[in-house]
Amino acid sequence: VYQRNKVTPKVTYWICERKECGAGVHLNSNDGFIKFTHKVHSHLPTPERLEIRRMLVNIKNRVNQEITA
Repeated sequence: VYQRNKVTPKVTYWICERKECGAGVHLNSNDGFIKFTHKVHSHLPTPERLEIRRMLVNIKNRVNQEITA
């Protein structure tokens, strides 16, 4: 799971949520892939964390799309 680290007019920089990992990716202003950073993930993904992330994205989408409480 990545978190946004920095945004410029042309590039958005994302880093791994685990600070000790150092892996990252760069995207252009249209969320198109530019490159990975030189460091690779130093850990395996946590399935529980990925499931929580999917759930939060689904909730956010429903909030933005539904008009009733």
